[in-house]
Amino acid sequence: MLITPEELVKKIKFGESNEIAFKAANLEVPAKILKTVSALANTNGGLIVFGVTEIDGKLTITGVKDVDRVQSEFLYLARNPDKISLNLPISAQALHFDDGHVLCFRIPEAPVQEKPVFLNKELSASYIRKGANNFRCDREELLDFIRNASSEQPYDSQPIATDLHSFYDEESLTWYRKEFEERVSKNDDKIDALSFLRKHGFVVELEGREVPTRAAVLLFGDQQHILQHLPKMVVDLQWYSHSKEEYSPIEGWGDREILEVNLIKMLAKNKQFFQQTFFAPIQTRP
Repeated sequence: MLITPEELVKKIKFGESNEIAFKAANLEVPAKILKTVSALANTNGGLIVFGVTEIDGKLTITGVKDVDRVQSEFLYLARNPDKISLNLPISAQALHFDDGHVLCFRIPEAPVQEKPVFLNKELSASYIRKGANNFRCDREELLDFIRNASSEQPYDSQPIATDLHSFYDEESLTWYRKEFEERVSKNDDKIDALSFLRKHGFVVELEGREVPTRAAVLLFGDQQHILQHLPKMVVDLQWYSHSKEEYSPIEGWGDREILEVNLIKMLAKNKQFFQQTFFAPIQTRP
C-alpha cells in the first residue's frame, strides 16, 4: 500500500509540499501533469494524488469519476517515450472515500545517471520541485544533473582534499548534532565529532587518507573552506508577509537575506523564522 486513507487525509490538511501534489482530475488527466512527474523524479520523488480539488482555499476530496480510464491514461502518458525521457516504475493505488475515489501515484526519484528527466525530447524541458511548485531547470541546474550523471560519484559525495580535523565549523556541527539527536536519533550523543561524520557518510577516502565530502563542507564548513572549495556558494533566503494560503509566485518577497556561510549556520541563525513563518524554498547558488 502506498498510503493509508488516514495518512492521506492528514496530508490533504497539511497541503501540497516538496513531495506531494494534488490534482482535481475529475474526468481526465490534467494537461500539464508530466511537469509534476519530471519535477518529482528530478528531486526526491513523491506522490501525485488525483481527486482532490482546492475549493475556497481549502483542499477537498471531490473524487475521480472514471478511475480505470483516468489511471490508464495517466500511466500510458507517463510511459510514452515521445512525452517523457524515462520510463519510471510508477506505483498506483485507488482509495475510496465517501466523497469519491482518489487515485495515488508514487513517483520514484530517478537514478542519478538518468537525471534530468525531461519532456518532449527537449532537455530544456526539465523540472524540479521546490515547495508546492514545479520550476523549469535553469542552466546551472541542468549542468549539475549532467555532471552528476557522468560521474561515478554524485557531485555532493565527491572528496575535498583538505584536512579532516580542521575543515568544519565546530559551532555549526555541535548545533546540528543537538538537533539531529533530538529529532532523528538518540544513539549518537556518545561519539566524537569525526566518528559522527564518518557514521553518516560525510567522510570518504582519498589516496589513503580520510577527507570530507563536498556535502560536508557545504553543510558544516568554516568560512575559509567555504570560500576555498565552494567559491560561488550563496544562500538566498526570501520570505513573504502573507500566509501560505495567500502565496502566489507573482508576489514579490517582503524581505530577504543573502548569506555566504554553511547551510547549518544559516539554518541555526534563522531557526525561529523557519518555525513561525511561511517561506519560499531556499535557493542555493553554487
